[in-house]
Amino acid sequence: MARILIVEDDEDLRDKVQAWLQIEHGHEIDVAGDGIQALEVLLTREFDVVVLDWDLPGAPGIEVLKDFRAKGGTTPVLMLTGRDAMDAKEIGFEAGADDYLTKPFHLKELTMRIKSLARRSSMTESTKQKVEAALREVRFKTCPICSEKYPPESQNCKQDGAALSESMEDGRVASVFAERYTIESVLGIGGMSTVYRAKQKLLDRTVAIKLLDRELAKQPESVKRFLQEARAISQFDHENLISVHDFGISPDGQPFIVMDYIEGRTLEQVINQEGPLEIGRSLYLFLAAATGIAFAHDAGIIHRDIKPGNLMITADTNGTEYVKLLDFGLAKLKQTSEGYVEKLTQGDLIVGTVDYMSPEHCQGLELDARTDIYSFGCLMYETVSGIEPFGSDNLLQTIQNQINKQPKPFNQIHPGLKVPDPIQQVIFKALEKDRTKRYQSMNELKGDLRTLYRTLI
Repeated sequence: MARILIVEDDEDLRDKVQAWLQIEHGHEIDVAGDGIQALEVLLTREFDVVVLDWDLPGAPGIEVLKDFRAKGGTTPVLMLTGRDAMDAKEIGFEAGADDYLTKPFHLKELTMRIKSLARRSSMTESTKQKVEAALREVRFKTCPICSEKYPPESQNCKQDGAALSESMEDGRVASVFAERYTIESVLGIGGMSTVYRAKQKLLDRTVAIKLLDRELAKQPESVKRFLQEARAISQFDHENLISVHDFGISPDGQPFIVMDYIEGRTLEQVINQEGPLEIGRSLYLFLAAATGIAFAHDAGIIHRDIKPGNLMITADTNGTEYVKLLDFGLAKLKQTSEGYVEKLTQGDLIVGTVDYMSPEHCQGLELDARTDIYSFGCLMYETVSGIEPFGSDNLLQTIQNQINKQPKPFNQIHPGLKVPDPIQQVIFKALEKDRTKRYQSMNELKGDLRTLYRTLI
């Protein structure tokens, strides 16, 4: 007998599944009817299996799943949904789902899938401890600036003070990739790809290589989307946007993108290390970033994940700073003069970073360039104040804040924070919940930032 949580807002279906599992098979059943209730139950009780509907009131099931996994939840989760597209399934599995069942379904199939997940859940505690110990043995932390490796308990780089990121030993390091790149180190690991620092042998040039996850590389749709990202950013020739030097599929079947290698810190790291930035420096960085984003928008590309962690800041020997916008992995291509270009992530499903996500993005609505303007508003607010405008410790609360909460005026955050009114007006206009009241283009916002920079600095 297994203890099962059923999360489904359709009462008839929920009652039917509960009766089938409880009466016919003797399982112990708990139920929840919305996303917020589901997360509360998940975080306070233990289950052998969770049956979770994707579309729920209060909060989408996919966001409940992400939050549950982020808080360390390991219970097997079976997603129920009417979404049959391969991209939807991929997003569900990437969020942490263990299995996927499309509605309508036969109760016997549901029973078999639950039985399989329950067996997985019954792994002994000693086995879990052995697995965790093995993982701990290969974990280390890496400096994002100098790539120095440190023990897992370290927090900051001894050489440059940068916050360390956790990494895993990688078999590709020190190997030759695609016959012309020598992999030197891991720069970052994401849910869909890993980025390496490498040396291009013939040109003796240091580059960054993004490789699609090995499992995703077996899925044609994932490969198609990955290469479309490469095609999107390969159009760019702009000082504030990352450049692509090469992309394709290696002889051993590995999709890859070769990009600029940029030594520097992300804006997120700068804020974490230095706190709120001085107004003149902030405006300089805002104007440079807005110029790059406007260029991408004019080329028909919406980024959809604008945040301080995707803005790289470098400096020359004179201390002059430069800005590069990174990571177009969630980008969406618009109609072009050459015809319709397929979206990189289909259906405007909720993907991205919730702390910087527009209200319409949180609600799963059709997106346009104004979603980037809102995210950029969140970035500007955090840069001059040191805090996120709508962040919270609870993912679901953050979503509600993005949809409903107004940002605090800067003079209410702390007494010493002085942000000139014209700058606050620009930032708050970018943060309008109603996108028709926001800046209607990044070029319009860029124009106001340029005016402020000329008049205030």
